[in-house]
Amino acid sequence: MPNSDKVLLEISNLNVAYGDAQALWNVSLVVNEGESVTIIGPNGAGKTTLVNALAGIIPARSGQMLLDGRDLTQTPAHRVCGFGVAVVPEGRRLFPSMSVRDNLDIGSYIPSARARRAETIERVYAIFPRLKERARQLAGTLSGGEQQMVAIGRALMACPRLLLLDEPSLGLAPLIVDNIFAVLTEINQAGVSILMVEQNVSKALEFAARGYVLEQGRIVQAGAAETLLRDEHVKQAYLGL
Repeated sequence: MPNSDKVLLEISNLNVAYGDAQALWNVSLVVNEGESVTIIGPNGAGKTTLVNALAGIIPARSGQMLLDGRDLTQTPAHRVCGFGVAVVPEGRRLFPSMSVRDNLDIGSYIPSARARRAETIERVYAIFPRLKERARQLAGTLSGGEQQMVAIGRALMACPRLLLLDEPSLGLAPLIVDNIFAVLTEINQAGVSILMVEQNVSKALEFAARGYVLEQGRIVQAGAAETLLRDEHVKQAYLGL
């Protein structure tokens, strides 16, 4: 997988709270340009909160999030997208009564992406030929795997530099999961950096170059994905070994 030493995303001492309930404590991590990074951890660890904070959906209480040196920490969601960050949310969040094509087009609403829409839609159709076949079909009538394809395709329509994925394998059959991860590898190899939170720990660590373990809102381990796969705590807590 492509990787460089140029830092694309740098999070430093990020704290996020819902009212008085703190969800993230001094979280720090890095994603290099062209790199694939995964965050693993149990339910309730704060993984989705981290994605939503990065996307500008939840405000940070303190700390800093830099994208290529640009401060995202107090940036609203629509401007975060304009800076090159796209999200594939947990549960896909499609518009079920709209067509596949209309759902995809929504991803290119920012002016820079809209200007490249014709070119980008063909790229998405090349990655997911089934979506071209079903372009006029209502998104709500698709299978779970097809809906996940639409969710990823919609994010790619924004022409992102950084793709955030929240539980991309959730609720999908193993064969479909394999296909989704193969596509994500292809997207990463094309130069898009990926930060993924995922409960399928073995798949996530096989896919990513590096990983972080998030427990109770804190990063407790970090390292090369291969190293984490061999780690005794990870094996016992997340791989059932």
